[in-house]
Amino acid sequence: MGKDFKNMFSSNSETTSGFDDVPVIEEQPKKETPKKTETKKAEPAAHKVIAKKSGRRRDEPAEGEMRKTYLVDKNLADKIEGISYWERINIKDVVNDAFRTAIKKYENRHGEIKLKPKDKVKSVFK
Repeated sequence: MGKDFKNMFSSNSETTSGFDDVPVIEEQPKKETPKKTETKKAEPAAHKVIAKKSGRRRDEPAEGEMRKTYLVDKNLADKIEGISYWERINIKDVVNDAFRTAIKKYENRHGEIKLKPKDKVKSVFK
């Protein structure tokens, strides 16, 4: 048997290894899979800490400011937003500057603006 075993692996063309009809499978290079990045799970809102600059909520006007709603021509609104975007300033700052400029021009022509009296609410439930 030792001799047959040696012949099995010899380079003699007359001898065969017995594995001639077995298909040879070449090993494929492994494809690199992209590494998964860890995603952080969102914390519940109750646990989030939001830094505040003052004691007011973000949507509340600051001291000396008042929230007002005015209807404005669409073209003017688009231009105000354009100024805000290109100058990198808040829309409220663009509007405040425009109002100050317009009021200053008006007061130069007509004098100081007299403010309307504050409404005195009468109680209807007396």
